Amino acid sequence: RTCRLDLNTAMEDGHRAHVGRFGEKYASFILKNWLEKDPHNATVHWMNEDSEAGNPYDFEIIFRDGKKKFCEVKTRVSDQPVSQWAISIHEVAEAMNQSEHFFCLLISLNKNYEAQRIEKLGFAYGLKHE
Repeated sequence: RTCRLDLNTAMEDGHRAHVGRFGEKYASFILKNWLEKDPHNATVHWMNEDSEAGNPYDFEIIFRDGKKKFCEVKTRVSDQPVSQWAISIHEVAEAMNQSEHFFCLLISLNKNYEAQRIEKLGFAYGLKHE
């Protein structure tokens, strides 16, 4: 079954999980392209690849020396600019506990599921290993 969603449908009837899953799949592609190439020597683990793991982050990035970064993905479907994103108290706590190692990817999709904007928040040093 093909699923074409508008913003109202995506936020109702349980379709929010579908939008989130789509965003995580897109983020997996982005992170692997950014980080699994030299000189990064990092491995990207999608925590929810098989099913929702319930972690306060969606990706764990492990560098060759064992250091880790954590990524939470937020996805919205809208043809309008998005200025607010929902984040859980557990995600906020994890971001505070892992402040230098935690970041969010905010993915804005249009109603045809094409990426309109991708923002990185909370990763002060960018996508590089420190």
